[in-house]
Amino acid sequence: MQVNGSAMVGLFYSLVFALAMGTAWHLPPQATLFPLAAGTAGLILSLYQVVRELKGRALGPDDDHRGYLDLQPQHTLPDALVARRALRMLSWIMGFYLLTYLIGYPFAVPLFVFAYLLLEAGARWWICLLITTGVWLVVMVVFHQILGQNIPHGLYLRDLF
Repeated sequence: MQVNGSAMVGLFYSLVFALAMGTAWHLPPQATLFPLAAGTAGLILSLYQVVRELKGRALGPDDDHRGYLDLQPQHTLPDALVARRALRMLSWIMGFYLLTYLIGYPFAVPLFVFAYLLLEAGARWWICLLITTGVWLVVMVVFHQILGQNIPHGLYLRDLF
């Protein structure tokens, strides 16, 4: 058993997630869902990290002693390409905010998901429809019906709900 810095960081995060989950039990039911879901996943992953670090791992002949974040990139992209990609992604995000403001969240989400999958990801139209329908059902059934969340309805389509 070997105690190192990675094990200590994993233990620290395990305690943080456990405290967050313990605090969530005192919140109203609708506010409890996210801390418990995120806390459970975080606690499991951080405990896995602690166990993995404490057990130690034999290095194979191809393994390097450095961590993954210490590795240098194999290639670099031109700055102009990085800037174009960042601007394109910023345009998608701003377009989603504008759609949400104008037509509301229940209509903006499926329209955005469909357009992004079709135009940016290059998915087939029936895959786009299938995923868009699933996302819309999650938004409307889980968040609106089950959890009773107030979903913004936009500037132009307020009277539909």
